[in-house]
Amino acid sequence: MYKIIPLIFFVSLLVVSCKTYTISKESLKKQLQETVGQKEVEINNPLHFGNLKYQANNLDIIEVMDKKGATHRLINKPSLEIRITTHEKKNYTMYLDTLIFEKDTIKGSRSRFSPNVSYTIPYERIQSIVIQDGGKKFAYTDK
Repeated sequence: MYKIIPLIFFVSLLVVSCKTYTISKESLKKQLQETVGQKEVEINNPLHFGNLKYQANNLDIIEVMDKKGATHRLINKPSLEIRITTHEKKNYTMYLDTLIFEKDTIKGSRSRFSPNVSYTIPYERIQSIVIQDGGKKFAYTDK
């Protein structure tokens, strides 16, 4: 019994500490289309094997909603993750700063260590979108 109490406390902390937001597919499309082009960015590597470089979108702020329906403006940063669920109930997790909207598809990287490994999801198949800070220690570096 005493071993399960710390486990319940730890799981409760995880659930409470991760703020989750939603965004409609129309809003995501509009916000991505308003940013043009991409830029090369460099982030720290939490594994201490040197920094990582990749192409990121030019989205600075993204407007999202919390579970009560209140609007929030999140600063786009390397630790923000987006989970897209399709009508077929498939889940795709990517990094928000890698998302681009191109030819009725949303594309994004699912790995920091292999940025060319990405998903391409047809816009019409998207059912729901959730955004949260994954808590990973990624941060942009000064070049």
